[in-house]
Amino acid sequence: MAPKDTSKRQYVYRLDGSGRWHYGRNPVTDPKLARSFFRWLEQAPDGSWSFECEGERCRAVVEDAPQFVEAVRPEIENGLLAAVELVLASGLSEPLDPSTLVSAPNGALYCRLRSGQTAKFLKGPQLELSRWVDDQLRLTVGGRSWPIAEQAPPRGRN
Repeated sequence: MAPKDTSKRQYVYRLDGSGRWHYGRNPVTDPKLARSFFRWLEQAPDGSWSFECEGERCRAVVEDAPQFVEAVRPEIENGLLAAVELVLASGLSEPLDPSTLVSAPNGALYCRLRSGQTAKFLKGPQLELSRWVDDQLRLTVGGRSWPIAEQAPPRGRN
């Protein structure tokens, strides 16, 4: 019996606006697999998204941001916010660059990562960070104040 030709098979995954992966109508429930998808996700020059899994190229439909902030770790010095570390859905972490923060018209908070990807804050981390935002929508980190502009979030790598 000849091996089955899988060269035309195409896998399409969807990353929804809440940071959850889906395959068809089925959610991806394995947290390790979901973290891997975030780490493997790549954007092509034409703007499309994909990743390689077990030797197969899988297409990804990214409905909002390609990365999500699952937690923030504020560093406090003398009662002031000195720095913020972001814990990402990929399982990786990196420092927040406050100059990249934007608030979408719907109130969702986004930032740009070192990789150039956009990350959306999940509600818990956004609420945690909001403790440090003043009435004029400015975040003060390390003694410097950063305005949080209200604008459409950046998409992918611009």
